[in-house]
Amino acid sequence: LGIDSTVSPRLLVSREIMRFVQRRTGALTSRIPLDGSAVLETQVHARSAIAGKRLFDLDLAEGVRIAAVSRGRKLLDDPEQVRLEAGDVLVAFSPDRALSSARRELTRR
Repeated sequence: LGIDSTVSPRLLVSREIMRFVQRRTGALTSRIPLDGSAVLETQVHARSAIAGKRLFDLDLAEGVRIAAVSRGRKLLDDPEQVRLEAGDVLVAFSPDRALSSARRELTRR
């Protein structure tokens, strides 16, 4: 028929609602369908429990890995030296079994 993909208005609306809710809670989550893991993106706030900590000092669940930290337009590339500040954006990979724990730890105030 020449149809490559379909669009479901209900799925589009539900995804936008989830993105809005996730923004309010402080962590955007994107699922990786191949293995059930997820990518979390969160911004560090001044009152955040992780503000002022080094990446190695974070108490993350097994399997959760910080993939990147950006400060403004700069990507911080030395994890041993990074001390999280308000406004930093973290990107983390998490297996599905540790997702709620990772989200809680990274967004706790």
